[in-house]
Amino acid sequence: MSTNRTHPPSVLIVDDEEAICVLIKMKLELLGYAIRTAMSGDDALDILREGCVDAVVTDQDLPGMKGTEFYKRATILQPHLRKRFLFITGNTVLGEADFPSRLLHKPFDLEVLGEAVRELLVPAKHPQPAGC
Repeated sequence: MSTNRTHPPSVLIVDDEEAICVLIKMKLELLGYAIRTAMSGDDALDILREGCVDAVVTDQDLPGMKGTEFYKRATILQPHLRKRFLFITGNTVLGEADFPSRLLHKPFDLEVLGEAVRELLVPAKHPQPAGC
């Protein structure tokens, strides 16, 4: 996480299961992140149009569009997110090779999720451009 910030890193959580959103939100808030949530890809894109986020945790099976389609649209709006996406899915047939970024299968350990988000935000690995 960047040390020259005056605000905590922001993470957008996108999942149509409210309980999953709440669980992830609670864990990441405990770790010091500012959290926004959306229940669909379209709602998440609206949030991204409003302002920058530092990372995204998204389900693959969203209403209206798959998480990978949301990724394509989101990274057009905010290109710095290309390496700052964490996909989650309950689909055990899909593997890491099916996604453009990191993948966790549901159910996942919240400690593993927290570590995965922390890794997404390591500035040396995934720099964020000025102005975002």
